[in-house]
Amino acid sequence: MSQSSTPELRGLPLQLAATEELSALEPVQLARRATYLQSLLLDVDCGLWEWHPRTGRQSVQGDFWSTFAKDGREALAGLWTGDELHLVHSDDRDKLLVLRRRISNQGGSFDIAFRAYDGVGQLYWLRLWGKALNAADCGGEPGEFLLIGSCADYTETLSVRYLSNLPGERPLQALAGVGDGLWEWDLRADEVVLDSACWAMLGYEHSPVDSDARTALSHWKSRMLPEDFPSAEQAMKDHVREQLPLDVEFRLWHRDGGIVWVRCRGQAQRNSKGEPVRVLGVLQDITGNREALARAERELRQLRQENANRTDLLFSLSHELRTPLNAILGYSQMVELDQSLNPDQRQRLGEIRRAGQHLLHLVGDVLELARIDSHRLAPSMEPMQPAALVADCRRLLEPLAETRRVSLIFEPLGWESAFICADPVRFKQVVLNLAGNAVKYNRENGRVVINFAPRRRAGCASASWIPARAFPRKSAQRSSSLSIAWGRKRGR
Repeated sequence: MSQSSTPELRGLPLQLAATEELSALEPVQLARRATYLQSLLLDVDCGLWEWHPRTGRQSVQGDFWSTFAKDGREALAGLWTGDELHLVHSDDRDKLLVLRRRISNQGGSFDIAFRAYDGVGQLYWLRLWGKALNAADCGGEPGEFLLIGSCADYTETLSVRYLSNLPGERPLQALAGVGDGLWEWDLRADEVVLDSACWAMLGYEHSPVDSDARTALSHWKSRMLPEDFPSAEQAMKDHVREQLPLDVEFRLWHRDGGIVWVRCRGQAQRNSKGEPVRVLGVLQDITGNREALARAERELRQLRQENANRTDLLFSLSHELRTPLNAILGYSQMVELDQSLNPDQRQRLGEIRRAGQHLLHLVGDVLELARIDSHRLAPSMEPMQPAALVADCRRLLEPLAETRRVSLIFEPLGWESAFICADPVRFKQVVLNLAGNAVKYNRENGRVVINFAPRRRAGCASASWIPARAFPRKSAQRSSSLSIAWGRKRGR
């Protein structure tokens, strides 16, 4: 049991309020009864105190006070007798100061409950009760009062009732169970209280500073990286002044020299006039998430670099293959010009040429794939005659149409000499795909008609395949119509 007292009070027992039943006892019996009652109070989690308001002398007994300060008198000053009451919750300080002035001037008894913080920022509910005695009866000056009483921890009893009236507090207490730190910023006193989970993020089991909320705030700011402080401060101001959501991430220096990423979220509470009075919030350690994000970004950069290297290799390989293939095709065409070749030799040379052209087409596909991967694929727009390209497509599709027994009809409708602006390669691919599907999915003895139709609005060439079922049937044959349209301003 810790005890501290001033020299003037040493040897004097704490004065206990006497009831009417105790007034008839002898001094020795009364002293024994006082000692007995004092021991009962100290057996429960309770601390005894005595205070002379005029002289400031005070005395405390009990282990209860060590929860709030190393010295019991410092704890009593922070909870009841001091000027600032820095251990008391900011919402409860005024009522304690008013009560103290009334009791010191008028006397009487009191019993009050209030909130206070210990040295690590843990919130407690305390019950403080006592009585004012005439100092003359205790050897003091007449007209003065001597205050005596007790203080006990009533957190388990009062916190449940308090939380039931504050819906916003219950989720914050639940978050403390998953390791997130809870904090409270009193805007009127500019004080911040951080719980043990907040300090644990920096590597401290308890608060490394005293219980003064202003000192704790300055210590926390000193741990923040300078380049992150302006954004965090601005987020706080925007939340309080502009009512913007408070959700900001910043870095803190850990006790071992490392860096900790934290996510700070909170919600301001306002009084009946709409003025912000405090901000309640939570701190979450997101170092692991940030490290995982950094790893993902590094892997993404590595994959992009590997993809760029692969694309460069494909470009180089395609160009290297084109050179010998063009040589093979050139020499095969030169040999075909020889009039002394017999039909069998000429047929074999034709197979070589067609195989080379097919291989050259495959190389072109590889080059197109490389362009797509590198986002370099772009249409090559140039003036072209769609009729000539459609005629080439028709010749390429005629073997498939004969196999399917489908009639393939091309009707330029007088637009043989028309020009449009388009990519010839892409245009030809579109026509081959549309017309090829029209042939493959047609009926036997069906018909595919390709024609031209100018549009009124300017635009690039477009193609559309319209199946025959969109038109009234006149026979059992199935017809498909493929129309190609372009803007008048582009044609000539």
